[in-house]
Amino acid sequence: MLWLRLVHDIVPEADLFFHTGIISSGDFASGILKLGYDYNCDLIVDDITHITEPYFQDGIVADAVDSVYKKNIYYATSAGNFGNKSYESVSSPVTFTISNYSFLPNDNTLRAHNFGGGDIMQGLSLMPGRYLIKFEWDEPFATLKQATGAVTNFDIWVVADNNQLLYSGNRNNIGEDPQEFMAFSVPGTTAYPVNILITGANMPSGKRIKYTLFRTPAAGFAWNDQVAGIEAGTIVGQANAVRSCISWRCII
Repeated sequence: MLWLRLVHDIVPEADLFFHTGIISSGDFASGILKLGYDYNCDLIVDDITHITEPYFQDGIVADAVDSVYKKNIYYATSAGNFGNKSYESVSSPVTFTISNYSFLPNDNTLRAHNFGGGDIMQGLSLMPGRYLIKFEWDEPFATLKQATGAVTNFDIWVVADNNQLLYSGNRNNIGEDPQEFMAFSVPGTTAYPVNILITGANMPSGKRIKYTLFRTPAAGFAWNDQVAGIEAGTIVGQANAVRSCISWRCII
């Protein structure tokens, strides 16, 4: 990531300042504020995406950008290259036969998300390679010191066609950030059919939910089920901040 301070109107004569953006979201935000306030930069540029930043609200990086914008600093950021690798909808809880899934807790409050037509399993075909999936729901973030953090414990599971668990994101999120992450590798040489299952104890209806495949192999993956919500937007973090200023630019 590179920040520029324009001392004169001619860019080649500008003083250049640099601050890394890859250590953490907090360090990234601190660097933006330092360059904007301590070094009085006129132009700030980054190409960093922190996937821990919220989908549905501004995080600390976006707040830092808002702060330097108020000083009339021009900020440009990369929108990322995650394409259409995301699913977004609102939670639609349905009852289901929990005993069909041996990896699930025996909890009679457990509900599954209905992807459409009563189907709780969303089919994908994954090519061999490494994957990183982030799942989030629209509730308070503990790391942003919002209320009590998450109030619902959603979980996301990658399940084989025979209902056997392959990978999961199943931390207890109550009081923490409403996020789950799954990092895994698909072996072999051909596409492997899997299913996404989303569950939650006392799952509320109408809660915004979203997952994104932030890492996929070059050969990619395929949506086997053409349901509403697939191929949703994948711009996150400071590039997806809520603002009306015309000086904000997202660069792909």
